[in-house]
Amino acid sequence: MRFQRYTILVEDDPSVLHSLRLQMRKILPPDFNIETANDGAEALELLQDIIDANGQIPLVVTDHQMPRMSGSEFLLRLKELSPKCRNIMLTGEAKLDDITQLINEQALYRYISKPWSQSDLEMTVLSALEAYNQEYKLDRLNKELAETNENLEELVAERTRALQLTTMELSSGLEYARLVQQNLLPSKDLIREYFSYVDVLFRPYHQVSGDFYTFSRRPESPHKAMLIIGDATGHGIAGAFLSNICMSIIDNLVENQVLQTPIEVLSEVLQRFRKLSHHATESMQQMISVELTVVCFDKLKNGISYASNSTQLKLFKDGAIIQPSEQSFQCCLGNSKDDMNLKHRGKIAELLLTDVDTVLLHTDGVQDQFISNGKKLGRKGLREAFPYLGTDNLEKWFAEMQGDEPNTDDATLVLVKL
Repeated sequence: MRFQRYTILVEDDPSVLHSLRLQMRKILPPDFNIETANDGAEALELLQDIIDANGQIPLVVTDHQMPRMSGSEFLLRLKELSPKCRNIMLTGEAKLDDITQLINEQALYRYISKPWSQSDLEMTVLSALEAYNQEYKLDRLNKELAETNENLEELVAERTRALQLTTMELSSGLEYARLVQQNLLPSKDLIREYFSYVDVLFRPYHQVSGDFYTFSRRPESPHKAMLIIGDATGHGIAGAFLSNICMSIIDNLVENQVLQTPIEVLSEVLQRFRKLSHHATESMQQMISVELTVVCFDKLKNGISYASNSTQLKLFKDGAIIQPSEQSFQCCLGNSKDDMNLKHRGKIAELLLTDVDTVLLHTDGVQDQFISNGKKLGRKGLREAFPYLGTDNLEKWFAEMQGDEPNTDDATLVLVKL
């Protein structure tokens, strides 16, 4: 029996609700029904109607500041009616006490600050659906095992063996993927041969990562080096698969000296990703993309040049952020849906080595981590943390910053001093 699946959006501002509905339609699978409500009371009535009709409600997105019933009160009531639903709160004013109570009651999956970005919303929604689906599949398996007649001991034993085999295969596959990825990443010792100081944080969301970094330095040009950081879409094996493809493309380009400049490397990788996306199903095309930053160093010419389609690079001099003069160019994220909608998101710049003493490359998963106070680190928090990053171990800093909060995304930091 196939259940109807629903998402409920709760927002008292009609214009915000309309915009949210349009964005969610682009993110959710086509079989999802999207229902809307202007306040918590209306949403609870709608929720009960769907439950009575045997519908599934994997996801609810709600505002916090609403008349009659706040988003926090609504989510606590919703938890009683649909405990497995993944709930996301949109807020600019939620109190820490409210968030803490929701987390303690397991009534909140994530919250997103207003105004939100489409990419942050998309990542959070897809992560919530993945968590719901995993729990749903596990519950269904447990029910099948519970309903098995005790007289069918052999069937139970057979299914148990099959489950154990599947678990072993999955664990083996993840471990193999982790080993492959670890061996593809350059060692800190290799990078340290060029820079006076190097530290790296590589923290996958779950064993393997969609993040990656590479370092290249050819023997015939020891004064030159190329440092690259990337963030391929997805977590786990899917993200690692895309990141490994990207590293292989880069290694091939650099090793064979096909391309020399940062913009050439960036453009070629994105072009190859778009070709890969063309062969995917429409639902998967948007999932194939990469944020990439390519930085070239030349000690002989005393120069640094870079190209990026993201905000993964920060340059410092004497502890202060340096903002070079950048040129923009039409660029995409490497998926075929961008073919007809290229944007000037690409940035290139050149400056002198003597103008910089520290280079920090990071993926957006670092600033998206929840920290010990229950909030996200954010861009501001990362900037404020910089003075400590060069004096302390990145792993130690990350652990103290994160506290007891779990990983919410792949996180990678590469810090080098010239």
